[in-house]
Amino acid sequence: MKRKSIPRNRIMKNTSRIFLLILVLVSTSATAQYVQTNLVGYQPGIAFYTDRFLNGWGMDTAPDGSFCVANTATGKATFYAQSSRALPGKPLPLIITIPPAPSQPFGPVGTPTGVAYNRTNQFVISAHGRTAPARFLFDTLDGTISGWNPEVDPTHAIIVVDNSAEQPFPASYTALLLGRNSHGKAVLYAADSGNGPDISNNRIDMFGGQFQTIGSFTDPTVATQYPGNTVFQVEDVDEKIFVTFAGFAAPFGGIVDIFDVDGNLLTPNHFAANAGGQGPLVNPWPIAKAPNNFGKFSGAILIGNVEDGRINAFNQSGDFLGTLRHKGGEPIVIPGLWEFIFKQNADCDCAELFFTAGVNAVDFAGNGLFGIISAADKNR
Repeated sequence: MKRKSIPRNRIMKNTSRIFLLILVLVSTSATAQYVQTNLVGYQPGIAFYTDRFLNGWGMDTAPDGSFCVANTATGKATFYAQSSRALPGKPLPLIITIPPAPSQPFGPVGTPTGVAYNRTNQFVISAHGRTAPARFLFDTLDGTISGWNPEVDPTHAIIVVDNSAEQPFPASYTALLLGRNSHGKAVLYAADSGNGPDISNNRIDMFGGQFQTIGSFTDPTVATQYPGNTVFQVEDVDEKIFVTFAGFAAPFGGIVDIFDVDGNLLTPNHFAANAGGQGPLVNPWPIAKAPNNFGKFSGAILIGNVEDGRINAFNQSGDFLGTLRHKGGEPIVIPGLWEFIFKQNADCDCAELFFTAGVNAVDFAGNGLFGIISAADKNR
């Protein structure tokens, strides 16, 4: 019996369909990048746990793996357990009150923003006849820096720097980083936008191990090239200081510069920049370098936006690589996104990006979120 031949055009048509199906599957796989898991929420029902103190801005981790989160609207620092499959992000009973500045420029409640864990024996605080190095350090929109050690006061931070009445313009701190300069000395870096007309200070203040002022730095071209933008975040990436600048009036944009640990500008043409909303930076704050086990954007510099809640990836030269997306391909959007930190999860041998968000970021009124973003193929 003679085998019936299949017309060539049908073969080509079917081949095209198969190729198209493969292309769709590959495309879907490429966009199915990351999964967002909400651990703790201010509002009931949006996460595993509810915490009415949560209005997260900055955070850092303790040696036991727990997270300390600064809550700007409530004036508290709250702690959450190290993530695990059994108890992801469980709120811990420890709650620290961050005091307001004596002049109370933002009212009777402290306004913590940045958080830094202190692994040194410096940055000593004293109160109630007791003295010890601060374990956690906080700065505030009030223009203060405070430290906390449970041996000094179990539930209250102690103000150690008060620049709330500094002249000509009071300080207003939006980020905090503890690092070391080129001589190996501990330095506390605080992003100071200023609490005055036309975002007045626009600099990174540096403090030594006794909380003494040792200098400041900025990129002077930002004020002329991008008027209305001020320092916003200060972060360490590969022993370099990344500083973001943001505007607080539409159209929003953003600039990212890199400095060495002594405050010398390394990127006179900026690591990344856009003005007037033309580009991926829209009031950038959180910055972290992805480890090599974080899916599509492994090894990339991740920069998040407070304004539109997106997380964008850049290569080491500042070239835009793309945006983190959900399985369906839509961008991950976390309103009021403030901070993120990478931690390794031994259960899946993968990196997880822990984030905080104020949700209502403009007025800092209530609402907050603490959660995880993980690569889709390593979803918990």
